[in-house]
Amino acid sequence: MRVLVSAPYPNPGGFPSLPKASLYRPLARSFRDLVPGMSSKDVWLHSFDPRKVEPLSHDDLPLIVITHNDIKLIRSFIAHYRHLGVTRFLCVDDVSDDGTREFLSGQADVDLYTSNVRYKTACRGRLWRQMLVARYGGNRWYMSVDPDEFLVYSGYETVALPSLIEALAQRGVLHFPAPMLDMYPPGRVGEADYDGGGDEPPWTVADLFDATGYTLRGDERSWKIEGGVRHRVFGSRVQLIKYPLVYWGAMTNLNKNVHTPAPYWRNYAPLLGTLLHFKFFGDYWTQFKSTVANGQHFLNGAFYGDILQQIDDPDRLVLESDVSAPFIGADDLIQRGFFSNWS
Repeated sequence: MRVLVSAPYPNPGGFPSLPKASLYRPLARSFRDLVPGMSSKDVWLHSFDPRKVEPLSHDDLPLIVITHNDIKLIRSFIAHYRHLGVTRFLCVDDVSDDGTREFLSGQADVDLYTSNVRYKTACRGRLWRQMLVARYGGNRWYMSVDPDEFLVYSGYETVALPSLIEALAQRGVLHFPAPMLDMYPPGRVGEADYDGGGDEPPWTVADLFDATGYTLRGDERSWKIEGGVRHRVFGSRVQLIKYPLVYWGAMTNLNKNVHTPAPYWRNYAPLLGTLLHFKFFGDYWTQFKSTVANGQHFLNGAFYGDILQQIDDPDRLVLESDVSAPFIGADDLIQRGFFSNWS
């Protein structure tokens, strides 16, 4: 994939914009990737409680989420996005057996679905997400995140997402890019207990992130960011950017990757927020082994298998280093150059 632009990251001086002369490449790539698309043949979604399913109103802000045994994070996840202004959670539960499904079924603002296929067969959930949009209707904004991803932006403590969306629309921004910051606890990871029994956010336990050591570039589909603690400690080159907020129009699709929604020429907006990403708690070893055994993620969970192979003593793993910094709020991340102020 040809690199169209690159820049330091994080960068307190600002971020690059894709030259207009280069937009023909994302335009061409968008149409090339339309065929073949994903097929929903023999895949269905079943509402857990059809009596609860109602059409979205004009003022609703829906969030699409796919869950599998996420009881540790799902309470704080729901609380966080309710606070940000989400009014409906459109959830597909992928055979959870840890209480996640039971918790979600009791929430009045959650439309809970199950499927006849697993996550991998549903194109790693992308097909389910598109089926939900088809069911609830397009030409509106949708959030789409995972249960371990918590969006923060300037003023998120008091300013709800509809105000941010209004500002994006005024700028002509239809795809909202957000870098993913891998969070981890101080000291030994195996001693960092977070049971998710209440609404306390996960950064009360895992509050550190790598403040340096990233790269930013733009290719023919989207911004790309690599680095962070998984690269520093384990050499992982997993992509660290998503588009959690998208205006879903007639041309919108996830045919290639949830990290690169089409049409691609909309993906080069300024970075105005970040997703705090939580993978490392005291039970990380068990969770990573389960991900690999489950075989549903990209390359059958190879990223996590590689990490497991590099750890000699799971109980003594320490990720904290001299490049670690604590999360103290969005303003600090802006000053460090991870994203800009949208207002």
